[in-house]
Amino acid sequence: MVGPNAPTGHSVVLVTLDGVRWQELFLGEDPLLVREPKPIFERFWAELAPRGQVYGDPTNGEDVRAATATNASLPAYMSLYAEVAQGCFTNECGRIGVRTLADRLHDELGFAREQVQVIAAWRKLELAVSSRDEVAEVEAGAVNAPGEGHAPERALIAEGYESDRLPVLALREKLPERPRFLHLALWDSDRYGHQGDYARYVNVLRAYDRLLIEISEGLDDQTALVVTTDHGRGIADQWSEHGPQLPASSRVWAFVLPPRAGDFTLEAPRARRFDHHDVRYTIEALFGLGTPGSKGFVASQ
Repeated sequence: MVGPNAPTGHSVVLVTLDGVRWQELFLGEDPLLVREPKPIFERFWAELAPRGQVYGDPTNGEDVRAATATNASLPAYMSLYAEVAQGCFTNECGRIGVRTLADRLHDELGFAREQVQVIAAWRKLELAVSSRDEVAEVEAGAVNAPGEGHAPERALIAEGYESDRLPVLALREKLPERPRFLHLALWDSDRYGHQGDYARYVNVLRAYDRLLIEISEGLDDQTALVVTTDHGRGIADQWSEHGPQLPASSRVWAFVLPPRAGDFTLEAPRARRFDHHDVRYTIEALFGLGTPGSKGFVASQ
């Protein structure tokens, strides 16, 4: 049972960085994998983190976990969107069949389809958004963007993007249009991880670092930024993989940057154990949607 709605007028940009470990976010390059480790998310920590709240650093006693023990992408994205457990344990599940965050934005707040935008490099993410085509505009996998050879696309390739280059270009087109909810789901991090290519994995994380700053600079005073990952990865020589056989890959993290015009109080990172459901509850709270009590990162307004 959810509480009464009190719409805030705010908007939310959600960014998911697929399979980005907490180690690279909080600690930088892994000394078990490189000889001379260096920081990775330098601009994030210098410019964004001081303005919001970061969750999920185990070295500080913080605990943020994937909502299901499968530590896989589609179950995680369904946990970010769905209000109840889906019984989805692999990436081979069908389309979600229950009410989701996108449905609530459409049904309870009256957001038109073009006000709820999802841009994803991984095609299967579209299965998690809604069971109904009319509630959100979803571009997953085959994202519309300028043709091969276009200068901005070449620049993104040079930065290390592969599958993510077209979603990033689409983001740059959509963000100025001010949709009420915009989810950018990036994928190159997980692809390079599964390839065991730590250098390319780190290179694209540095590109993500720059992109998060670019996104934050494009937000108006009414818009919040939420960033998270769907799952972690193993450690040491198992860093490239994730799944139920690797309990370490259950550790995830999140970042919340409230709207400048809002007056939101965020939970302390060590207040309790959090998971993917808390990310969704936080987004609902930012919109003023009634949510179950004491859930999410937003403590009060």
